[in-house]
Amino acid sequence: MNSPTKTKTILYVFLFCFVNIFFLSILLNHSSSTISDREDSSPNRHILLFLGIFTTAAKEQRRMLIRNTYMKYKSPSVEVNFIVCSSAENETNVRNKLSDEIDNFKDILIIDCYENMNDGKTFDFFAHMVNNYSTSPDFVMKGDDDAYYHLPNLETRTSTFPKTGVFFGRRFGVGNSFFFSGMGYMLSFDLVRWIATDGYPASDKKGPEDVLVTKWINRCRLVTSYLCEEYEIYTTPFKNLIFWVHDLTLSTLVVHYLKTDEDFLRVSSFFDEYLQQKV
Repeated sequence: MNSPTKTKTILYVFLFCFVNIFFLSILLNHSSSTISDREDSSPNRHILLFLGIFTTAAKEQRRMLIRNTYMKYKSPSVEVNFIVCSSAENETNVRNKLSDEIDNFKDILIIDCYENMNDGKTFDFFAHMVNNYSTSPDFVMKGDDDAYYHLPNLETRTSTFPKTGVFFGRRFGVGNSFFFSGMGYMLSFDLVRWIATDGYPASDKKGPEDVLVTKWINRCRLVTSYLCEEYEIYTTPFKNLIFWVHDLTLSTLVVHYLKTDEDFLRVSSFFDEYLQQKV
């Protein structure tokens, strides 16, 4: 075996072992939650930011990776849940499939829909937050499982926002022809409630979800602040992508397009040393 091939093979073996050690460590320790962990899960606590990570039932390994990277740094004011539809192709009862994972981690939110990306899942998520969730967070953020969310930075930024009328994200487009990218946009809860109850969004919920959400909000008379982040929500510097690419920064909010565990861990390791000093 030549040297480059050998090096690449060793790297893949290391990453495989690393992720699976993550998985094993949580299975061994999930039952030993602290008092603060139990208090954090109380439905009566104030939640500044609820981050819903869109994923599918089959992506258990990616969820484990997220739990062991940026989710470690969430404060009691931030809630992070994985958003999964109640049914999917070849899977009529997702809740049964995920029952052990739900019991162990209590961070999966199953909403009433057929698994999809652009066929209404985002509307169903917002409707669930209004009609079924146990509390009303100040802000709700939609995210993806191929992105790294810097929770302390997001919490700090969100705490400066007005509590109503806010739509925040990375703008794609120019002038009045724009939408907030689906890698991570945020709405104050009054706008989430409007989406769930107005009637118009429910009648127009099929299509590119980030384009549709912006279209809905543009019709909402409650919105008072379009808050755009033009730098710290960006795509991974590890791929040859053509837009929103730059080096990692300590003021990062979101890094998107982390399709492989290797890229996800590279981003996580960049932030870990700094974040661990603050814990």
